[in-house]
Order: sequence, then structure tokens, then C-alpha cells
Amino acid sequence: DGAAAVEFAMVLPVLLLILFGTIELGRLIHNYNVVAKGVRDAARYLARVPSTTSCAGLTWSPDSITAVTETKNMATRGQLGGNDANNVLFNFTPTTVTVTTDCINNANGLAGIYGTATTIKRAIVQASVPHSFILGDYVIPGLPTLTYTVVHREPHIGD
Repeated sequence: DGAAAVEFAMVLPVLLLILFGTIELGRLIHNYNVVAKGVRDAARYLARVPSTTSCAGLTWSPDSITAVTETKNMATRGQLGGNDANNVLFNFTPTTVTVTTDCINNANGLAGIYGTATTIKRAIVQASVPHSFILGDYVIPGLPTLTYTVVHREPHIGD
């Protein structure tokens, strides 16, 4: 009957919007979780790399000259080596990862491995990854690209 076809034609765009919106939200959450896990694993790796540098300038550096590259690879590939073909996500490359270090005050005297140290070394890994929508320019021209940023800070225990 013609009335049903007209009603279906009116409801179809809304149903498709809900369907693709749900798919995009699922992709966004999945990609964010993949990046968060990679950044967390990379910070944990860097926190265990030996460093004999003190916190004199409120920063420290790992003893290994390849540690930063290996940390970026660990975040984006889940392994210390490899190439861009090994990246876990298309837009999540070593260039999207920033590796820094700092030292924080331990005035409260945290127990455990830090004992009476006045400062604690910390590894910081951050990734800013663009998220492109599946529909992108195909269905909705000018749809913006979202960029999500994930940061993980891990106390250094590599000495």
C-alpha cells in the first residue's frame, strides 16, 4: 500500500542515522581504548628503562638512546620494533605520540620503592590521534575530524 511506502521513506533516514551513529560511536570508543592501552603500555615500558640521570633539572632521561623510539613503537604497534604496517590503528602512528619525562616532589614521603627520596622520576606518554568518520565526506560533506588525546604518567622504577 502506498501509505506504508511513504511512511517508510520518512522514517528510513532517521533509522539510518541511528544505525550509523551507533556504529561510529562504537568505533570511536574502540579506537580510544586501543590508544589508551597503547599509551599505558608504553609509559609502563619507559618507566622500567634504566636511568642513572638524577632529577637535578626536574627532568631525567633514560640511559638507552633508543628508548624514546621503542616507547613510541610500543604505544602504536605493541612491540619495540616494526614499521607502520604493524600499527594497531590506521591513524595511530609514532608521529602522534609524545614521550616526555619529569620529576615530581615526594614531600609526603611515599613509602615503598621511593622510600625517603625527595623527588620521583616519572615517564609521560601522550598521544593525539585523529578519528575520521566512516561516512566522512561521502554522505555528510564537511564532517569534522575529531582528535582525542590520551595521557598516561607512570612513576619510574627502572634504576
